[in-house]
Amino acid sequence: MNIQCLLPVALGAAVTIPSFAQEAPEPPAELQKLQPMVGIWQGEGTVRQAPDATPGEWTATIETTPILGGFFLREEVHVDTGAEPLEMITIYGWDAEKRLYLLYGVDNSGRSIHASPTFVGDDKLVSVLSGHVSGEPFVARTTHELSDGKLVYRLEKAVGDGGWYTEVEGTFTKNGNGEARPAEAAAARGARAGTEMEKLTRLAGEYRIKGKMIPAPGAEEVGIEGVERLTPLWGGTVLELQTTGHPVGAPEQEYESLGFITWDPERRSYDSVGFDNMGMAHRSAGVFGEDGSTVFTSTAPLEGRPSVTCAVLRAGDGGLESYTVHSMLGTTTAQQVFHCDYAKAGAGGK
Repeated sequence: MNIQCLLPVALGAAVTIPSFAQEAPEPPAELQKLQPMVGIWQGEGTVRQAPDATPGEWTATIETTPILGGFFLREEVHVDTGAEPLEMITIYGWDAEKRLYLLYGVDNSGRSIHASPTFVGDDKLVSVLSGHVSGEPFVARTTHELSDGKLVYRLEKAVGDGGWYTEVEGTFTKNGNGEARPAEAAAARGARAGTEMEKLTRLAGEYRIKGKMIPAPGAEEVGIEGVERLTPLWGGTVLELQTTGHPVGAPEQEYESLGFITWDPERRSYDSVGFDNMGMAHRSAGVFGEDGSTVFTSTAPLEGRPSVTCAVLRAGDGGLESYTVHSMLGTTTAQQVFHCDYAKAGAGGK
């Protein structure tokens, strides 16, 4: 029997995970449909910046690998257009609460996207997106079509009151020549981390974590310990967070998570996401508190019940200091479910 708990996934995100289970959970069967994406792909195609623009050419490499015990896929994309490079990281997985596939992506400009892709048949993965570009609203549809060792990609978009047009299209071949590069090795030319991200990337480094958590309402506290690493990507436009930990005295019950933080200029807040080796994913929004702390809040369904989480991060001149999470689940009263203190172990950033 699994005991449900609330445990932070790196800085600023709180994830609900099955912890201290007698048996580790297995990746859901739905993820099998994503497995054809795994591997290194080489491709080329065209990009059009506006409906009436002359198409430009691009070449790209994609490397997709299973992560976090096979519960998620990490896709790294490196695009060469002959001008500014485009670097992207996308996480694919399965949201068991919503019974939907999930997609989260960041790029070297600091933008992030969230979507719930849907399979059309067995070989087409379709996502819809919306937002603002240059002050105008847009809607977009992406299609990944996989067949016979090839990946055909298409991005269609409509901006403002304009009509639909194909912005990007191309074809990839699996296991082509060349090697994918680590994402953090390629900083964006011309992109610069804004003031908001600089406030967080200054905290980069490796930290030892020690604290306590409450696995479930009414349960006794459990001691936890681990390591958290904060790494600025692409000149600091994105902050990547990697956490490993376990209950005190039980190193075999290893917990692992991956997270990203970006700045959302539309909402004027941080966009924080986290994924873990129990198959859970979480998203929260962060703002600075009056006392200099950073406060991350979120609402999400959990086992059919609403949950509310508030996490407070405190930092000083020496880096991260503490992280405290309060949560309400269903009709329960708010309680502190997690607290940890940080001790910096080394410098971060690449």
